[in-house]
Amino acid sequence: MEFGNMFERIKGAFRRADAQIGGDSAMVKRGDLAPESLEDRPMCSPAMDVFENDKEYLLRFDVPGATPKNTEVHFGSDHNLTIYVRNEGGSGKGTALFDEFESSDWYRAVKLTHSADGDRASSIVKDGILKVRVPKHQSPAPKLIPVKAEK
Repeated sequence: MEFGNMFERIKGAFRRADAQIGGDSAMVKRGDLAPESLEDRPMCSPAMDVFENDKEYLLRFDVPGATPKNTEVHFGSDHNLTIYVRNEGGSGKGTALFDEFESSDWYRAVKLTHSADGDRASSIVKDGILKVRVPKHQSPAPKLIPVKAEK
């Protein structure tokens, strides 16, 4: 196979995979809010894992420096889940002799499907890991509707 054809096939495969991940059929996709609209501060996008089972979505974010006081989690009517962590830095005590850590805020937005029930969502943060649980809407149990004869 010619190198040019092989390269084009690989590019096509990446485009198809990207369309599947970011398309409307994806269970989770990137949210619509942009971090630039929040504040003029250094901002990073945290690493994220998303898990799903029959009852809920579990999202895990790697957000060093997050505490309950500096972390906000929002679930909008458009099914966008956003997290924002405002880091103030300066956690070291004393005068810094050498400082390579830049304090930056954490921001990430993802769009969940319509089965996500944001009213019952919960979150916890521990050791720089933010866990957000979003239950799925309860689907009604199948019900047998009796049929009666007309009188």
